[in-house]
Amino acid sequence: MKLQFDKSGRRFFFLTFCVRGRRAILSRIVKENGKDGRPCTGVELLPAGEAMAALWRGIHARWPFLTASNYIIMPDHLHLLLIVDYHQARGFDILDWFQHFRREGEDTVAPFLGVAPAFVWEDHFWLLLVNAGRMLAAVRTYIKMNPARKVWKDGHPDRFVRHRGVRHAVLDPALSWTAIGDLTILASPFMFPVRLTRRMTVAQHLPEIEKMVEQARRGMVPVCGYLSPGEKELERRLRAEPYARWIKTVAHGLPPRFDPTVADSRYLAEGRQLFLSSFPVDVPVFPVNYDNCHLMNARNEALCQRAKGEYEQPSPSALLPGGAGAQSSVVVRERETA
Repeated sequence: MKLQFDKSGRRFFFLTFCVRGRRAILSRIVKENGKDGRPCTGVELLPAGEAMAALWRGIHARWPFLTASNYIIMPDHLHLLLIVDYHQARGFDILDWFQHFRREGEDTVAPFLGVAPAFVWEDHFWLLLVNAGRMLAAVRTYIKMNPARKVWKDGHPDRFVRHRGVRHAVLDPALSWTAIGDLTILASPFMFPVRLTRRMTVAQHLPEIEKMVEQARRGMVPVCGYLSPGEKELERRLRAEPYARWIKTVAHGLPPRFDPTVADSRYLAEGRQLFLSSFPVDVPVFPVNYDNCHLMNARNEALCQRAKGEYEQPSPSALLPGGAGAQSSVVVRERETA
C-alpha cells in the first residue's frame, strides 16, 4: 500500500489499533481529578499499557523527524497522534513505519498476554491523514475524551445502537427510518422544524435563534440537520441548556458503524439527542447530497406536523399497543463496538 499526498512540511496522522479479541489488558478506566480540580474520567495504565506508553514516548529520540503527540491507551485499544516533519525525511513511509511500530509493540506486550507476538493485535487498524485546523482539534478532543466516551457508551448501550425499521406514529411509514439515541423523544407532541438559511448571517438569525432556545427551554423539541452556521449556533446554545432535547436529522443513511463525535456522544448518553434518518442505509455520508438536504428539511416539517396531530392517523395494524400518539413497532437493534 502507498499513500499519495503532499509530503512537505508537517503532517498529522491519527493511528488506532486494538488488542486481539479486545482483551482489556492495557489499562483500566478510573475516576480522577482534572487540572481544574473537577472529577473526570481517565485511565490507569496496567503493565502492558505502561510498556506501550514508554515505546510511544521514545520515538522522537530514535526518529528525530517524528513527534509523539496526543495519545490515549484504552483498556483494549490505542489512539495515537503522530506528527511527521517531511522537511527532514522526504522519503518517510508512514505505513512501513507503522507496521514496524506495531511489531515492536507485539514483542513488548506478548509477555504480559502469554501469547506469541503474532497474536497480540487485531489484523485491521485505522490510519487517517489529518488536516491542521478544525479537523486536528477534533481528533485531539476525541483522544482526550475517549475514556469518558467509553463510560457513556457502557452506561447507556441502547443509546449507541443503530435502530433499523423504526415505526412510529410521527414517522411516514413509506420511508426507511433508522435512528440512534433515545427513541422516546419521538413521543413529544411539541416538535418544531428548524431551517436557518445560509443566505443570512448568524447575527441576522439571532432573534429567531433566541426564540427557538426559549421554546426548547420550555420543553419543545427542535428538529433540524444543524448544517448551516445559524443552525450550528442553535445547536451550541441547545447544548448549554441543561434540559433541552433535540432531534438531529441526517441527509444520508445511518451506516452500521456510525461513530458520533465527542459532543454527540455526551448528549446521546444523556438522552437529550436523537439521530434520525429517513434515507436507505446505502445512501452514503459523503459527498454531501444537497438535494437530499432539501428533502430532509421537507420531511422534518412533515414529521413535526404529524407530531401535532395534523396528519391522517395511520391504520392500527401499522402500530403496536402502548399509548395514544406514542405507539411504535418493533425495531431491529444492532450492537456497535466502542
